[in-house]
Amino acid sequence: MRNRRFGQGSHRLGIVTIALILLALACALAYSNDRGPHSWRRHNVWYENRGVHLDPAEQKVRNIMIKWLKDGHRTPYSGVQITQIMHHGFLESKQIAMHGGPGQMRIQFISPPKLAGELFLITDGRFFHYIPSQNVIHQGEIPHDEFEHRMREIMESFLDGRISIQLVGKDRIAERNCSILEIKPKGKGYYKRVWIDSSTGIRLKIEKFSSSSRPIFNTFFTKIQLWPHFPPNTFNPYALPKVRHIAILPHALPYTTIGAAQDVVRYPIREPHLPSGYRNVGIWILARNDPFSTTALRYSNGVSSFVLFERPLPPPQWDDYQGPEPASKIRLRNNVAYWRSQRYQFTLIGDLSESDLLVVVRSLL
Repeated sequence: MRNRRFGQGSHRLGIVTIALILLALACALAYSNDRGPHSWRRHNVWYENRGVHLDPAEQKVRNIMIKWLKDGHRTPYSGVQITQIMHHGFLESKQIAMHGGPGQMRIQFISPPKLAGELFLITDGRFFHYIPSQNVIHQGEIPHDEFEHRMREIMESFLDGRISIQLVGKDRIAERNCSILEIKPKGKGYYKRVWIDSSTGIRLKIEKFSSSSRPIFNTFFTKIQLWPHFPPNTFNPYALPKVRHIAILPHALPYTTIGAAQDVVRYPIREPHLPSGYRNVGIWILARNDPFSTTALRYSNGVSSFVLFERPLPPPQWDDYQGPEPASKIRLRNNVAYWRSQRYQFTLIGDLSESDLLVVVRSLL
């Protein structure tokens, strides 16, 4: 079971946040299909019929889905979108959504007043949620192939006959022509409709319904600009407000031992040396079946705590790896530190003195 919700203790995210995380994931996240025909990724089975006969209508649906996957997340855009949530009552919000390409998404709230100024940023496999009213940034890790995994599930289920995907109409959203796909499970269950830009594959609108066809939420663009010129540092996490960071962990029971967690990941989990008094109090795995999944290790001394996120660098990033940074140059800034070592990427979030941080960092270089 893949972890899809993020939260811990009093920092669990509400329905608005969860909905927008899912929307951001659905239209933004991917590090796929930018690597040429000899991709290091496993074979993209949803690009092939696998011997399954598709009638002309099904083939047309498949082509739209592939355009969404292959082109939609590659095209940079900036636009204004409206999100409406009808799950408990009615809440409408307006956001500026900026998509810089695979794995880069920024969503900033304009309204309502209680959400205005809140910001979501997804970049380099990390997720940031800035909450100005609390003067904090909630930070977590995103499975680097979440979008591709979900598309694989949809396409394989479609080819295997477990779900139906139908082209149910045409429309114009934000002055752009689009196709409407309806995705339903066989039998009763929630279903959705997705509006896909006919020329770019960008998702322009999405609606989700209950099994009784009651609307649950929708989000749609009112304006969109393709290939915009983004302001400097739009997707740079270091340019976020200089406030305290709080680690967000998967909303799932943790593993209690390194050995148990090691059984479900494909790389050696690197354990740090710990400052005096600290012990491990939980281990979480994001995207367990992914060879480049993230392991989150939480440590505490009973008063203070820190979370260490670690994941191996995918081969396309190996050429950019210049070796470990000197431990003396790694610092906690607003409770967070980043570094790379031995083809791993590390993020540490928490309260540590400079000397305690060095104990952890030096053991992982």
